[in-house]
Amino acid sequence: MNKVTIEEYNLLLTDLNLLANEIKEEVSIRIKYDPQKPHDTIKIPVMIRCKDFNSFYEKAYFREKKYKNPINDITDKVGVRFVVLLPKQIQKLKAIIVNNPKWDTRVDRDVDTQIGDNPYNFDYLSTHIVVKRKNGLKFSLDPLTCEVQIRTLTQHAYAELTHDLVYKTPVDVSTPVKRNVGRCMALIDTTDQIFGDTSIKIDKDVHAFNLKLKESIRFCENNRFNTSMVKKINSQIYNNLIPIIKGIDLSCLEHDDDFMFKLKLVNDIDNIYFKQPLTVFLVAAAIEYSAFLIDNWQIDDDVKRLLFNKVGVSKAK
Repeated sequence: MNKVTIEEYNLLLTDLNLLANEIKEEVSIRIKYDPQKPHDTIKIPVMIRCKDFNSFYEKAYFREKKYKNPINDITDKVGVRFVVLLPKQIQKLKAIIVNNPKWDTRVDRDVDTQIGDNPYNFDYLSTHIVVKRKNGLKFSLDPLTCEVQIRTLTQHAYAELTHDLVYKTPVDVSTPVKRNVGRCMALIDTTDQIFGDTSIKIDKDVHAFNLKLKESIRFCENNRFNTSMVKKINSQIYNNLIPIIKGIDLSCLEHDDDFMFKLKLVNDIDNIYFKQPLTVFLVAAAIEYSAFLIDNWQIDDDVKRLLFNKVGVSKAK
């Protein structure tokens, strides 16, 4: 078997890097990734890594796996790595890549499949997708392929640890060390699961907040109340009303003349706090649930007193 020369290999590097950058840009556009700003999906800068000739040569000819045609069969000569926060975001990026009409893709590793096939095994987890441009060539005949890796932040930490301290060490790794590595992966998998569950609960709470905010905005617009959106204030109002806000029906209050009169009095106060859409729920709570609000409203006493005076609640502190 004729071995690949460094000249043959280096001829591919320009096109390999072009493919990797194309994938980075396409995915980044789809998820609105800005490397200069924190993002809710990508947590560290997107990395492109091109395997140098020595690494390629070692993998091609000095590892247990035998390649008939290494220049074509080794599909990770260049790689793009995306690191996300949550396990569910892996599937989001995976879908963006495999559904792109410009590319042929093959999923070589999938986290869900790995866990499903080996539920009792805690080891390296990562989603690997081999990407090539649609040019009619099969994967096994095309040297211009890129391996895309998608990991969570914790999976990435584990991969970096084991790659640098375990797999690259010049000595045989002892059983106790391997056992410790397994413990690390078990903890990482548990952390990802907890992060995922926590994210679902937070998303549910945020969704409930946004529904009430939209409801109050529509109410104010329909009844021509002046509003000035300050999300922090609306969030503060909502958090003070969580135990009771579900019991407030704006569709009924809209036809209550007394409520509408008091709401207008509050809306006319020269204070930004009372110009928020969620002030609608706040006024309703001050009238219907005054005792709760008096005891539980965590806000400046002067603002509280002003509100209660306007709606005619005499127990205000």
